[in-house]
Amino acid sequence: MPKNGTRRNKNKNGGGCGAAKVYGGKRKTRKQSKGASSWVQSVMRVFKELKSKNPATKFRDALKEASKRKKSGKL
Repeated sequence: MPKNGTRRNKNKNGGGCGAAKVYGGKRKTRKQSKGASSWVQSVMRVFKELKSKNPATKFRDALKEASKRKKSGKL
């Protein structure tokens, strides 16, 4: 505390109100995807198969079916 008894909030960057100073710099680039994983590819195969049999099939049904097939060793 200073000798005169006042308290001051000072940041490391010298601002008194807590606002950080923003300086220019390099922009961050977006990461490119590596493509669909093998699991997603297999789920999509199951989805297309189920969709051909029943057009009202949802993707979540394909996820459940693919999970069953994976556990049984068929996928």
